[in-house]
Amino acid sequence: MEFHRSAFRHGHSEPVILHAIEHALVVVDLDPDADPPKVLAIDPDFAGNLLEIIWLELAKQVELVIHTMALRPVFYEMLTTGQDPTA
Repeated sequence: MEFHRSAFRHGHSEPVILHAIEHALVVVDLDPDADPPKVLAIDPDFAGNLLEIIWLELAKQVELVIHTMALRPVFYEMLTTGQDPTA
């Protein structure tokens, strides 16, 4: 997994992001038809705070994290449905 500088904009470090991804509660193809496809994961940080993490699937086995922040209300529904409420 690689990291764009935008992934750290909200103050989360690489170890926090990796921990969260490893413990994902929900992983959804946010925009599977895009080029490159976008993936959203909802995950807990070390303290159990929920984060939303978005990465791009650039190539086989190459993922670029572009966004990490506290989980926004628009994505709460995904915790129970696993479906993107914005779709």
